Amino acid sequence: MTAIQTGTCPRCKSAVIDYQASSEDSPTCLTCGWREQQVSPDVQGEINVSLGQSKLAISPFIHAPIRVAWWKDRVLKECSSLYDLNAG
Repeated sequence: MTAIQTGTCPRCKSAVIDYQASSEDSPTCLTCGWREQQVSPDVQGEINVSLGQSKLAISPFIHAPIRVAWWKDRVLKECSSLYDLNAG
């Protein structure tokens, strides 16, 4: 049996269709494609801990750019006027 509930999508407030025979496709928004996600308690715990932190603090893949000292010195010597905001 299939049930359609109007105005229940949390993303767009559109109609959500629920194929009750198949839990894989159920429920799904007809407009935006939102699906109800089941998140394990371990993953939800990690999400709760990371809320409010910067992405640099929580991601092992994103890091602050590394500035190479010799390159920075070379650029400042060769093009110092580009970085001098008070230059006329």
